[in-house]
Amino acid sequence: MDARAVNLIANLAFTPIQFGLRNLPLAALDIAIVWITILWAMNAIWPYHRWITVAQIPYLIWVTIATVDKRFRLTTIRTKCLLTQQSLSCVACGRSRNLPAQFSPRRDRRR
Repeated sequence: MDARAVNLIANLAFTPIQFGLRNLPLAALDIAIVWITILWAMNAIWPYHRWITVAQIPYLIWVTIATVDKRFRLTTIRTKCLLTQQSLSCVACGRSRNLPAQFSPRRDRRR
């Protein structure tokens, strides 16, 4: 399979993995696959069109910075979530607090 196809599939799979499943280890693996396929494509293109490889460097830098930033923010959010317990559920870790039934967001209060 072509590096571009693997990269496209991994890029499209990231959002459902990260925000749908809330599976951080799988999302980290997905980002690693994206990063590796960028390097793979750059290496494959270099002998034929060096300017295209050079043009991919900002994309590689963006994926690297976004990954580091995302990891830092998730660590910070998770730490705040576990320390303060201010929210009903944490987007980063997916944990939720056990609340009494009268405070449950799923209960219809119009009765």
